[in-house]
Order: sequence, then C-alpha cells, then structure tokens
Amino acid sequence: MSEFSKHYTGTLPQKSRWRAGAGWLLFFVVLGILLRLAWWQYQRGLEKADFEDHLSQTALDTPISENEARASGWPEWQTVFLKGRMRATAPVILDNRTRSGQAGYETLVVWVGSDGVHYLLNQGWQPFPKGERKVQPADSVSGHVVARLHHPSDYEVTRLPKPQAGQPWFLPGLNLGAVQQKLAPDAQWAPVVLLQELPASSTGRQRDWHRAIGGMPAARHFGYAVQWALLALAWTWLFTRLWYKDLRRRTPSS
Repeated sequence: MSEFSKHYTGTLPQKSRWRAGAGWLLFFVVLGILLRLAWWQYQRGLEKADFEDHLSQTALDTPISENEARASGWPEWQTVFLKGRMRATAPVILDNRTRSGQAGYETLVVWVGSDGVHYLLNQGWQPFPKGERKVQPADSVSGHVVARLHHPSDYEVTRLPKPQAGQPWFLPGLNLGAVQQKLAPDAQWAPVVLLQELPASSTGRQRDWHRAIGGMPAARHFGYAVQWALLALAWTWLFTRLWYKDLRRRTPSS
C-alpha cells in the first residue's frame, strides 16, 4: 500500500471506513456479474459457432437412407432421404413460434415411411396474418422427402388440448411422445422429428433450421459478450474516477 493510501485510510473515521469497504464490495460484485455475463455469452457464441459449422458440413453430406439412419441411432441433424407418403390427417400447429418479434407458427404433418414407420414432419415456419390466427394448409408431399433428423427436448405441457377431428391441432410446445400417442397410438413411431428441406415449400414456409432450433446466431452472442465486457470496463472507469475524487477530497493538502 502506498504512503498516500495509508495516509488516506488512516485519517478516515470508523463509519467512513465501513462505507468505503461497502463501496469496494459493491464494485467487485457488479464487476464480477458483468464479467460473468460476458464470459457466458462468449461461451454460448463458441457453442453456436460449432453448431453452425456442423450444420454447414452436414448440408454437404449425401442424404442417408432410413435404414442407415436407424442403424446409426438417428444421428442429430443428419440429412436423410425417406420414401413414403403424408397421412391424411389435420396438421399439428406449434403456435408459440416468434421470429424477429413477429408471431408465427410451425406446421407438422404425419409422414408414413415405406416400411410403415410414422414420423412427425415439420414443414417450416410462417407468420400469422396481421391481427389474425389463420393458418395455411400443409404443403402436399408425396413420394419422398429430404429432411434433417432432430431430437426435440420435451416441452412440459401439463395437459395437452384434445385434437378436434379435421381441425388443426394447436399446441404450445412439442412433447414428442405424448403427441405421437395422441395422433396414432397403435403406430410405430420414430423417436425424431423430420425437419423438411425438400421438396421446397409451395406456401413460402421458412426452413432456416439453424435459426429455428439453434436460436440466437453465434455472431449475436459474441456481440453481447463485447457489450457486457464494455459495460464492465465502463463500470471500472466510473468507480475508479469517483473513488479518486473522493480520495482527493478527503486527503489534506500538503
């Protein structure tokens, strides 16, 4: 400790010392929170960058067959080529899907593979018409699809609304096993959701799956990390400036 600091602390009354200690404690607590947030965003950015890399690499892969996918344990994000048909049932609508502040929905249909295995096929995202909650009919697909495999995390829905015959089934989230059993309790279901890539949507559904599933892109996480780090720097500058001004005010002139 410098002589200047010793002189300063030595001349402080007990109450002022407690106040100074509380000030420094506040400084380090806030600084720790800001740096922790910056580090967390940086780590999330690295994870998202790896995810986007993996997605780009798998996009270049030749789609594998249904049998290969099953034998490989349904690898996440793998592109597959599936022969089959759409089952003639009303679509499932995931209606709490917001992008860039715009409310929208994802449309899921039942796809029956050539060997009879059932899948939920996500055809993509669309915005709701302004001021309305109308949905577009599902895209008609037959013969085959090219899709990505995705294992969704269960969304805890305390009670699924009952599907109405011939009507879209609106759901707040996808609890995969429960939804599958409601749609076709006697069918053999694959433990994945298909994220459709081809054929292209005839109704303009968006299929940027890295954004829909992955959420915020890596670049935005890195941007937030920089913002939190700059806030930590600004907080350090502000506190140091105030502390120095107080130090000068309390130190007797020589």
